[in-house]
Amino acid sequence: MPLVILHLEDNEADAVLIRAALEEAGFECAIDRVDSRGAFFARLKTGGLDLILADHGLPGFDGIGALAIAHELCPDVPFIFVTGAMGEEIAIETLTHGATDYVLKHRMSRLAPAVRRALHEVARRTAQSGLELALQRSRRLDAVGRFAETVAGEFDHLLKSILAQVGTMRGRLADPAGLETLGEIESAAVRGTSLARHMLEMSRHAGTAGEVEIEDVARAMEQTLRRLMVERTDIVLSLATMPTSIGVDVRHLDQILLVLALDVQGWAGPGAALRIETGQAAVGPGHPRMAPGSYATLSVKASRSVLADVPTERAATLGVAALDVPEVGELIAAMGGYLDLSREIAGEHGICLYFPCASSARVGEPLVHEGAA
Repeated sequence: MPLVILHLEDNEADAVLIRAALEEAGFECAIDRVDSRGAFFARLKTGGLDLILADHGLPGFDGIGALAIAHELCPDVPFIFVTGAMGEEIAIETLTHGATDYVLKHRMSRLAPAVRRALHEVARRTAQSGLELALQRSRRLDAVGRFAETVAGEFDHLLKSILAQVGTMRGRLADPAGLETLGEIESAAVRGTSLARHMLEMSRHAGTAGEVEIEDVARAMEQTLRRLMVERTDIVLSLATMPTSIGVDVRHLDQILLVLALDVQGWAGPGAALRIETGQAAVGPGHPRMAPGSYATLSVKASRSVLADVPTERAATLGVAALDVPEVGELIAAMGGYLDLSREIAGEHGICLYFPCASSARVGEPLVHEGAA
């Protein structure tokens, strides 16, 4: 699918150069160029945009005004200034008013990386938003499950009391009509008891963990990263010799991997060599966040971590800090696992996920013992 871009630019030659820079970087673009406030406003109203590029100094229509209109009509579409000259104060002003980035026309090599970062931020926000919604749904389902279990348990207890009373009353009644009515009450109570037990069984298994091999999780992470990485990036997959099953709630695993993959992509920077590894670890009783036991590990590490060509004003919003996604850590913790964001091994930086091994998991390699963190 082509990248749908609205380009506010009154210089046709510059517009041609900007399109050429994007296409040379591998972007397939569908660009609508406008050169006036009215045309800009009309195209924004149409919608369906992936990106907005704008010159800062058009006659009778300044960039800050264009940015304000874009934020009102298309607040989620990234907005990048591509302009001929911009002083430091104006650059800071544009970012303060919500511009995604800015690129000077005499430094056109910065355009493609800026666009990639902008699109990455949109994808990351979308993925995180989906994860937050999934977590909210999970919490609601858990709450409903707990409520259903409570109601079903009390209902079952009440019906058992009724059945006990029916048994007592049967020995005291001689009237045929009364005994018939008592039989109907007993049949209804038996059916109700069966229903209550079924509800209990369903509520107790609503969030039951399934089993999946950690190696399959690693392969899924690799495929996701390869789809996301626009720059050519070496990705090495290093799997443990013996497959290890993990016991997790598989409902949110794909969303967790997507969010983490997006974070790794943004944090590692273009040209970083990535390594995805699986392994095993035995955690002792001193760990502050994990219960003692056997864990399968999934690490994603980068040989370098840079934010190339990122303006100083933007650097604070990117980088390793972006990996701190509370919803991901919360979901992994709910699975009995742990997300370690601060791994540094032999000059490589990355993250490591710990998942509890399934009860049927085979341990085919010596475990790495980890004490208190």
